[in-house]
Amino acid sequence: MREMLNKYIFLIACFYVSVAAVAQGGEEPPCPVCPPSPPGLPIDKGLLGLLALGLLFGFYKICVFTVKKKRSV
Repeated sequence: MREMLNKYIFLIACFYVSVAAVAQGGEEPPCPVCPPSPPGLPIDKGLLGLLALGLLFGFYKICVFTVKKKRSV
């Protein structure tokens, strides 16, 4: 019974996602007389710090995983 309920919930979720995707409106064409928009923001500011934080977080998660694995034995 529970498996059948999960299937129905999955089908309903897929239906709503497909309806939402179809209901999206199209973009309007750009204004031919307007000036072009400015370029986007650079992503290189703080990239090294972000990389360092990512490495530290990865190291932390690996350490936590290995400690939990040692405790469970």
